[in-house]
Amino acid sequence: MLYSEVRYKGGRFQDNMRRRTKSVTAVDLADTLKHVGTLVKKERNQGSYSIDFDLAIPFLEKEGFATHIVYFRPRMKYSSTTSLNSDNRVYQINNVIIKDLEITLSQTSLFGKEYAPWDPLSTFMWHFERCRFDARQMDYIRFPWSGDFRFHKCQFAFSSTGLRVWIFSFVTSSRVTFQQNDFQNSSVQMSKIPPDQRDMRSNSTVDRLSRVALVGNKGIDSLTIECRARHYVLRGSNRIDSLSFAEFSSLGLNEDCEPTGAFYVHFGALEMIDPKFYKPYHHRDLFISIRELAISRHDAWLVKTLDRQIDRIEYFLAKEQPVAFLSSRMKWFHYWQERLLYAWRRWASNFHQSWFRPLLMIVLGYAVFNGLATLWIDGFSVSDWITFMLRPINKVPFYTESLKEQIGTEYNALSAADKNWLRFIGILEVVWLAVWGFVLRKAIVR
Repeated sequence: MLYSEVRYKGGRFQDNMRRRTKSVTAVDLADTLKHVGTLVKKERNQGSYSIDFDLAIPFLEKEGFATHIVYFRPRMKYSSTTSLNSDNRVYQINNVIIKDLEITLSQTSLFGKEYAPWDPLSTFMWHFERCRFDARQMDYIRFPWSGDFRFHKCQFAFSSTGLRVWIFSFVTSSRVTFQQNDFQNSSVQMSKIPPDQRDMRSNSTVDRLSRVALVGNKGIDSLTIECRARHYVLRGSNRIDSLSFAEFSSLGLNEDCEPTGAFYVHFGALEMIDPKFYKPYHHRDLFISIRELAISRHDAWLVKTLDRQIDRIEYFLAKEQPVAFLSSRMKWFHYWQERLLYAWRRWASNFHQSWFRPLLMIVLGYAVFNGLATLWIDGFSVSDWITFMLRPINKVPFYTESLKEQIGTEYNALSAADKNWLRFIGILEVVWLAVWGFVLRKAIVR
């Protein structure tokens, strides 16, 4: 079989075949995959089939797709570890990888609008890796069969300045994953193919996608998830300017939504949603709605993550409401008090999400304050400084007493003014450690 050579090195498999891109239209790609689906079926008994992808290799070689359409099972000797799901695990089903293609879409959407089941290939996992999708304006990518679909390190580009919208449509029970794709400042909509096009009876409680996962994507102007799913995953620092869910109205769950037990939401701590605050009020309402769902599920982690997103928005809104000093001094004071508090939380610990920053400030501040003694004590050497920093914890609040105990003669020779300065440094050190210790504790507890 014609697989690229894969070698194991440093905990990863490395593909040694030179990557070569191939241009193809969406219609030709769909026809090729449909033909592959008919070739790989190997009849065993009447009405029963097995899959033998080797049967499609001659056709793929002839059409120039041998290195662009690859089949593998997780336990095969030459398997690709790039095909990971949103949980960072290798898929435990049969897989078809479609890679290194430049796919041109023009009016006709990928895979068409008709429901054309590809049994038994419809049970496969379909990976699009390092592909480039080109369109002139708004276009559709539809999968009219239920299955698992994954886009990994793909580019989505428009050749004109018209409607820059990608519309993805999936069938009930499908699992969809977008990983590290570049949408180049375009909008993305996800919808579900209506039941009447699949000749299936609709059931509102089960007529959902299995999972919609976005991991580390960028360049999304707006993401609208109109299809409902049992599980939503956003993690890996997705960069999205505008986010909307069909599950949520402007405030709370939609009236026609099933009970909260019908779906779950996982929201990563490092998501970059509306980083420039184009729609602060919309996202504030959305995060509050998801937060209420998290509270009902006793999901403390999700509550803390959304609190950080809400804090970011509140900080922005506080800055956008200046108060003139002459109009009301009290309001002006409260405005700056609120703004400085949010600025401090943002700078000190990224709204109590970063423990490293306060820990670093504790260590640096402790070292600097202890080193300031050399400004008044000439014989205070580097070894004295290190010994002074390593004094017992119960003596840390007693700055001058510890100095006197360590170098009594030189300390006693100081003037009263110098001793007062050292007492003042000791007070500042205690305040510094207390303030940053509080911030560190908050970050760790959260």
